[in-house]
Amino acid sequence: MTDSSRKETDKKVEDDEEEQQPQGQQGEAKKDMKRVTGYVAEDSNGRVIDGAKLKKAMNMLRNVNDQQRDEKLAKQVDAIKLVTKADVDVVMQELGVSKAIAERCLKEHQGELEATLSAMVVEGW
Repeated sequence: MTDSSRKETDKKVEDDEEEQQPQGQQGEAKKDMKRVTGYVAEDSNGRVIDGAKLKKAMNMLRNVNDQQRDEKLAKQVDAIKLVTKADVDVVMQELGVSKAIAERCLKEHQGELEATLSAMVVEGW
C-alpha cells in the first residue's frame, strides 16, 4: 500500500467513525465535552470564583485554626504543671469531691488553691 492510499483509507475510517457517533442526548453530551476548553467555577449568583483567592483564604483559616489549637494546648500544659497533688488532696478533703473534679477545678483556676476553693463554695460544691 502506498502512502496516498493509506491516507485515503485513514480518512475513510475517520469519516465512518464520525458518522457512527451516538445520537440523541449521548451524542450531544459528547459534542459538548469536545467543545469544553476550560472550567470556571461560578457561585449561585453567577460570579466567578477565583481558585487562587479561595486557596489563600482556606490556608489563612487553617493557620488561624492551628494557632488557636496550639494556644489551647499550651494553656492545658501550663494548667497541668500548676496543679499539685497536695492541692488536689486539700480540695478533695475540704469539699468532699472526686479527684477528677478537684483537678478540673484547679486547672480552671490556674492551680490557685484559694481561688478554686472560693469558686467551688460559691458554686455550691
